[in-house]
Amino acid sequence: MSIIGKISKWIGSIFGSSSSSSTTSTTYVYEPDKVKAAEIERDRQLQLANKEIERLELERDTQLRLADKEAERLELERDTQLRLADKEAERIELMREAQIELVKAQTMSQMMIDKARVDGMSKMVEQFVKLQEQMSEVAQKRIEIIESGSMSIVREIEGFYNEVGDRIQATMDDYNLKKLPQLLEILGNYEKDSPQFEIYMSQINEDRVRQGKFIIEQMEQVSQRQNLVLQSLLSTKTTIIEQTGQITKSITDEYLKAQIGGLLPKNESIKQLSAGEIKQLTAGAEQ
Repeated sequence: MSIIGKISKWIGSIFGSSSSSSTTSTTYVYEPDKVKAAEIERDRQLQLANKEIERLELERDTQLRLADKEAERLELERDTQLRLADKEAERIELMREAQIELVKAQTMSQMMIDKARVDGMSKMVEQFVKLQEQMSEVAQKRIEIIESGSMSIVREIEGFYNEVGDRIQATMDDYNLKKLPQLLEILGNYEKDSPQFEIYMSQINEDRVRQGKFIIEQMEQVSQRQNLVLQSLLSTKTTIIEQTGQITKSITDEYLKAQIGGLLPKNESIKQLSAGEIKQLTAGAEQ
C-alpha cells in the first residue's frame, strides 16, 4: 500500500469511514406536547413565586403599618401621661398657694382687727371681722375646687379670682395713693381735738368704711361664683353615682334573671362574674 493509501486509511479510521466499519446514526425525537407542558409548568411556578412575593410584601407592609400605629399609640400615650403629670403638678402648686394664702389672710385680717380695736374704730372692727370670715370661706372653697374640679374649671375660676383681685387692687390703690392723701391734707388744716378736726376725721373714717364695704361686696361675688362651681361639681358627682347605681342594678337584675332561668348555680357569687359574662349568660336565656 502506497503512502497515499495508508494516509487515506488512517483518515478513514478517524472519521469511521473505512469500508470495513459500519455506519451508525442518532435520531432525535421532537415531542411538542412535552415542551408545551414544561413551559406551562415553568409559568405556573413563576406565578406561584410572584404570588408568594406579593404575599410577603403585603405582610411586610401590614407589619409596618401596625408598627407605625403602635408607635403612634405609644407616643399618644406618652403625651397623655406627660399632660396628666403637668396638670397634676399644676394642681399641687395651686393647692400649695391656696393654703399659704389662707394662712396669710387669717393672719393679716386678725392684725387689722386688733389695730382697729386699739384705735377705737368699732365699725371698722365689725367690717374686718366679717371680711376675715369671708376671706377664710373663699380660701377654703378655693382649695375644695382645686381638689375636686377639672383643670379647665380650676383655671377658669382662678382667672376670675385674678380679675376680682385686680379690680380690688386698682380701687384701693386709687384710694390710698390719691383720695386719702388729699383727705388727710385737708384734715391737717384743722387743729387736732377741735370740733372741725373731729367732724372731718369722722367723715374720713366713714369713707374708709365705704371702701371696706366695696371689698366685702367683691368677696361676696367671689363666694357666689364659687358656690355655683361647687354645686355644678356636686351635681356631676351625683349624676355619676346615679349612673353607676343604675348600671349595677341592671347587672344585678340580669344576674337574677339568669339564676331564675337555671343558667347559674344558686351559690354563684355575683362578684365572681363580670358584666360581659352575665350578659352572655342572659342572652342565652332570652333565646
